[in-house]
Amino acid sequence: AKLEADQIELQPEWISLRKLVTGASRQVWPIVEERGQVIDVEIDGAVEVCVDPLLSRQILINLLANAAKFSPDDSTIRVRFRDLGSRFAIDVIDRGCGIPKGALAKLGRPFVQAKTGQEVSGGMGLGLYIARSYLDLHAAALSISSEVGEGSTMRTCWPASRLRLAGCPREDSADALASCRDCLQSDPTQRCTRAVLGGKSGAVRRTGRRVQSLP
Repeated sequence: AKLEADQIELQPEWISLRKLVTGASRQVWPIVEERGQVIDVEIDGAVEVCVDPLLSRQILINLLANAAKFSPDDSTIRVRFRDLGSRFAIDVIDRGCGIPKGALAKLGRPFVQAKTGQEVSGGMGLGLYIARSYLDLHAAALSISSEVGEGSTMRTCWPASRLRLAGCPREDSADALASCRDCLQSDPTQRCTRAVLGGKSGAVRRTGRRVQSLP
């Protein structure tokens, strides 16, 4: 009801994107672990975003839960960052049953669930609707691409003004992105060589209860 009444106010702050994604992953981990699935987070620790942390975490929780729900046991769900110039994308990629093209246009409406032909339980069809609504508040958008039998990609696109690289000598987010864009375009999981960063670069894989850094 609060969402319908447009009473939600954003409280944005700068936060590590990888920290945001791994926090959302922990919330869906009981489902993922039960099914023997793995979440691979392909995001450099230098990438920071200016978002409402509670709302954006809920967006990611809903997308990850949806991916886990429609993915087979022992499969991998990938979360990756992409620099698109004037915007950036966060992709949640699964190798599940896929969604028929006729059903794609209806997804994101309240109380609508995908008809995939796969037996799934639970849910009221509100997860993607809530995700879309919270994205709208950030001037961001959700797009879905899918192939039956191949899986789906849930892409959230955000304004580049909400993106910066930690440790960049320039504080302005647009300048910071421009100064290091060559690093991001060549390898989105690569550490930015122009920033002063701490910790080890690389993708992150959650296996069991641990978080491992991949080479």
